[in-house]
Amino acid sequence: MLSFVVSSISMLYYGPRLSKWGRKPMLLISLASNIINYIPFALLPLGYPFGDIPSELPISPAASMIFVLLCSFLTGLTGFTGLFLCVMRVMIVDVAPPTRRTVALNWLISATLCGAFFGPLLAAWALQTSRKARTHLALQDLFLTPSTGLELPTDPTSPPLPGTPQAPSKHGNPAALVACCWVFFFAIFWVTLLVPETKPAPAVDAADSPASVPPTRSRDGDAHAHDDTETLSLSPARLRAHKVLGPLSIYLPQVTRDGRKDYRLTWLALAGAFSNIGTNALSYVAVFAGYKFDFTPDAIGLLLGLIGATRAVWLIFAIPLLVVTFERTIRKPGNIASLSAAQLEALAKAGLKDPDLKQADARQAADVGDRGIAQPLDQNSSLDAGAADTSTETIRAVVLWRTAVDIAIGKVSYFADIVGYLVVLISASFSNAAAMITGTLFLSFGAGAGPAVASAAIAIIQDQKRAGHPTLHPCLHASPTDDWLAALSISDNIVNGLSPILISVVYSLTIETALPSTCFLIPTVGYILSFVLLAMVDTRVHVVSDSS
Repeated sequence: MLSFVVSSISMLYYGPRLSKWGRKPMLLISLASNIINYIPFALLPLGYPFGDIPSELPISPAASMIFVLLCSFLTGLTGFTGLFLCVMRVMIVDVAPPTRRTVALNWLISATLCGAFFGPLLAAWALQTSRKARTHLALQDLFLTPSTGLELPTDPTSPPLPGTPQAPSKHGNPAALVACCWVFFFAIFWVTLLVPETKPAPAVDAADSPASVPPTRSRDGDAHAHDDTETLSLSPARLRAHKVLGPLSIYLPQVTRDGRKDYRLTWLALAGAFSNIGTNALSYVAVFAGYKFDFTPDAIGLLLGLIGATRAVWLIFAIPLLVVTFERTIRKPGNIASLSAAQLEALAKAGLKDPDLKQADARQAADVGDRGIAQPLDQNSSLDAGAADTSTETIRAVVLWRTAVDIAIGKVSYFADIVGYLVVLISASFSNAAAMITGTLFLSFGAGAGPAVASAAIAIIQDQKRAGHPTLHPCLHASPTDDWLAALSISDNIVNGLSPILISVVYSLTIETALPSTCFLIPTVGYILSFVLLAMVDTRVHVVSDSS
């Protein structure tokens, strides 16, 4: 808990530095943070409460606790998982084709699920093959093997004292934690030698002051250029909010050039936060099944494995098909309805790129290509040739149509989660284990919501920049996409820390009442709110057409 709280605060510092320090150094910091998290548990000797008498330990329990708390604080200070996920999302956005961001972000979740599957296997293998385990077995064979010689019968031994371990506990074997540290060391080695820096270069000279940089650099920039006075005429309250909230200020309603408020990013942020409650409630499905239905640990593990496997299959195979389906079925605005698929793709790639960023340099691009890694589209790409003389309104129409595709995927995912938790809620109330397991399968179909919402938010940010929103001026947000993804990690950390506490309290208060499944009402309401908020995100061009 300490590491999550500190990491949420530290992300306020790391978020704005993604575009200053680069992605690769931040990724290395986050990997080192995970090693720091494992160090105290891998190095401390057998100790209270799993080991021998505390007075006989080389390190006292108090000193051990101080060591654990210190490492937890350092873990949070260096970002922990929040920084890692933030950097990975940013790097994927950097290198993925703009029209395939949702699918690319889905691969990140799929990789996480694969890690959750193979991690316990690695830990079990490390425990079984560690030197300490082999030494213990050898000593057991040598000293504890019963003698085959004739022996006089002895008095029966007295039963052991309560709480005395009958077999050596695996808690004292840090082999699994050491293996995790080696995995992170390998990841650091891999990133250092093979992973290139993906940070795009600014489209203007770095020496230019923020006041001289226009907020949008669209192809018809004359229509959107405005002077510094208009750009920087922001309320003092907005400037104070930016200083206090840092990256989180991008969640505030954006202000258009004519003074109206654009709430689309706010709705998306709230939708993602409420949906995270449901993600954290998945573990309580297993806890409830173990308590009410007497599921064994093996059965609970099988249930969680089934959820993870179906989520991975849905992300890998179903989400790309949904993207193609919605691209063909969602109605296009009139000014782009007659365009071919190739023209729509070219306009979308031109519109979904950040107009203030470009490929860093040709040498870096060649280096990335030589390594076989996808790279950000070049500003002079031939795909943009057809869009060179196209009006900004047409490009924005294509961008918002692509946003509608992502929003539709998010709605389908949230609807599946609502159905799943309703089935779990009702089946748990009537103690129907089979129906409850069926409901968990619906929860697997909601795995694509997070990447879809993130992709939609990035597209809306680019649309707002082209519309000339003053609140996205570089003096406030040097890289709004980076700030959004940093804010997403902060809000995820906050929800991931608070929602288990809320669900645990409700679970403990209601598990023995007439409504034992009340705790599942929390994620159900959360997903309903997420669905409603997502439906409030308007993707029509006239909503932000204030630049004319």
